[in-house]
Amino acid sequence: MNSLKLYTVITAIFWIVVLYTALVVVNKSYANEVVPYKHVVAVGALYTIYYCFNVLFLYWGLSKKWLFRIIAGLGFFILFCTLFPFMYYIIQEVMPRLDLQLFSDDVPYDKVYFQRRLISAYAFVLISALLTVSIALFIYRRRIYKLQISELIKLQEKLVSKDIKTHFLKNLLSTNFGIILLQSKPEQKKNIQNTIGLLAYFMRIESETEYLVSIDDEVNELKRFIGLLKQYYGEMTVKLIGEYPKGSYLIPLGILLLPLENILKYAKISNNSPIHIAIQLRQNECLFTFKSMIDNYKVNSYKSSGTGIKNMNKIIEMLQLNIEINTHKENEIFVFNINLKHI
Repeated sequence: MNSLKLYTVITAIFWIVVLYTALVVVNKSYANEVVPYKHVVAVGALYTIYYCFNVLFLYWGLSKKWLFRIIAGLGFFILFCTLFPFMYYIIQEVMPRLDLQLFSDDVPYDKVYFQRRLISAYAFVLISALLTVSIALFIYRRRIYKLQISELIKLQEKLVSKDIKTHFLKNLLSTNFGIILLQSKPEQKKNIQNTIGLLAYFMRIESETEYLVSIDDEVNELKRFIGLLKQYYGEMTVKLIGEYPKGSYLIPLGILLLPLENILKYAKISNNSPIHIAIQLRQNECLFTFKSMIDNYKVNSYKSSGTGIKNMNKIIEMLQLNIEINTHKENEIFVFNINLKHI
């Protein structure tokens, strides 16, 4: 049983207990004419049955599977369409046979009054179900948020206390954006998950040097990185175009994140100076091109040693991979190319 289902069930049980307690207390203490207990139980049972169905259909309505959503919609439609005939049959035909008559024989049947009472009762049931699912969903999301934040803090503390050996990763985490990754506590669920995923990938890069991963995994982490950059610098500050060859083509772990370390250290990043990332498929090769506007102040402040690129080239040479890395300037634009050959 997943957490949302568990919280929904617990909240529903709590509501049912409160309903029965309220009915009994009101009946004993405030009613002009005390209703027999079995009648209270019968009315409560009818409320509970409709309440449970409404909670179930609302829960299915939150499902990601369209089949459950369709069933939930049909369920609500059937409940509403059968409300009057079904409840009339139960209250007027079945309950009197069980000595649970709710209306006196000397009171004439008023169809309009009966329907109004049913509609008000059903509205109460529906509102109760909505509140139940809403409260359960709120508790579930807060619980998940706290668990994810706890996981994020542990990862951040590990990276802060760890003596990072990977050159480009050490430099990346020392940038303003890297510091944000190590200190921030995002509010949005997606940003929390992306930060956790990226920091976990950093841990892999640090511990699994000279390790190969599929191009799919590496591009997914690149996109995760880009998503967080957009959250920090602005939606229009990073532009990614092109498609990569999906499959099991293996590349060094972290190679597509290497250019971002240079960009964060030496580039201007703004809506007017966005990062351009282009993926070009050619015959038997795939070219990743990263372009960014050079920030001369940053260049003068942080002298580049080229160690990160040298280390990556050593890994490429050692693993005998057909990958080329080259960088050059085009006026005030820094260009970083990664060419994957023989794809």
